[in-house]
Amino acid sequence: MPSIERIDPETLAPAPGGRYAHVVRAGNLVWIAGQTARNAAGELVGPGDALTQSRQIYQNLRAAMESVGGGLEHLTKVTIYLTDEAHTGASRQAQDEYVAAYPAPASTMVIVKALARPEYLVEVEAFAVLPG
Repeated sequence: MPSIERIDPETLAPAPGGRYAHVVRAGNLVWIAGQTARNAAGELVGPGDALTQSRQIYQNLRAAMESVGGGLEHLTKVTIYLTDEAHTGASRQAQDEYVAAYPAPASTMVIVKALARPEYLVEVEAFAVLPG
């Protein structure tokens, strides 16, 4: 049985507190906690702008994958949470900008009433499989 590694990369925002890990790895399986548009300093990027927030989220997903020696090409499943259906196009555009060169991950999009903070418009969690 592979050991379980919990990782909070310095390239991502500080953990929000409590029992939390941005990334969990067991062997070649990787789970990435829901990422919002916070940069490594913990600052919100793109207040009120779903496209800018989505782009920051994919940068965060890339940083999370790099922390385990992988990349966005290893994503196998993403779940996208939007606070408004109107953000769908922006979310899809950002996803295309960052992962269109790779095989598409399985994807679920959910419209929710709210996220953890009212200024968050988009959140994405992911699952990946590393080679080997």
